[in-house]
Amino acid sequence: MYLHQWLAIPEERAAGIYTVTGEPFVWATRTFPIFICFGLINLIWISRIRKLRDSYFLIATATICIIAMWIDFAHH
Repeated sequence: MYLHQWLAIPEERAAGIYTVTGEPFVWATRTFPIFICFGLINLIWISRIRKLRDSYFLIATATICIIAMWIDFAHH
């Protein structure tokens, strides 16, 4: 019997779900370049904002993201 079979949640095994321990690392490795790309785009955009009027869209976007995370974490 393999170690990952002992660490598995019995309900998941009964439902036919077979997970691998490294899945979160594979996911993080594949999303890291995307995260870096959009992070750089955001930093460039923030550095180019000169007027307060232009920053309203940035503030609205950040507010919507925070509300979305709050709702998502409230359901888990």
